[in-house]
Amino acid sequence: GHKTGNRLLQVLAAAHAAAREAEEALLVNTDGHVCEGGSSNVFWIRDGVLGTPPLLPSVLPGVTRSAVLDLARELGVRCEEKLLPVEELKSCEGVFLTLTSRGVVEVESLDDTPLPRSPVTTRLQDEFEKLMQRECA
Repeated sequence: GHKTGNRLLQVLAAAHAAAREAEEALLVNTDGHVCEGGSSNVFWIRDGVLGTPPLLPSVLPGVTRSAVLDLARELGVRCEEKLLPVEELKSCEGVFLTLTSRGVVEVESLDDTPLPRSPVTTRLQDEFEKLMQRECA
């Protein structure tokens, strides 16, 4: 539960993803709940609610994560921070990652299982792009 400058877990996660020809690995806790990506924060849409793992001691908060939560609330999207078993992501209405370098990135598949596209993700991608345009102008 201590934050350090050691990025070994992230390096191993990236190697694991690359070995499987994936762009990102998901980090889970010992109970199998998704915590974050190797270099991203994870979100899902389920029953119209935007979910993301809570900020546990080992989860990095993410600037883009915070901005997306604010945007979702402004759009009237209900948000909740909760733990979710990684396998349940496959039954969600949509899953996306946030990264400062890439913004909001929709997840196309998880372990070769295609995931649905969500209009909520598209709205958040559009609003995040508008926010970046305003902030960078």
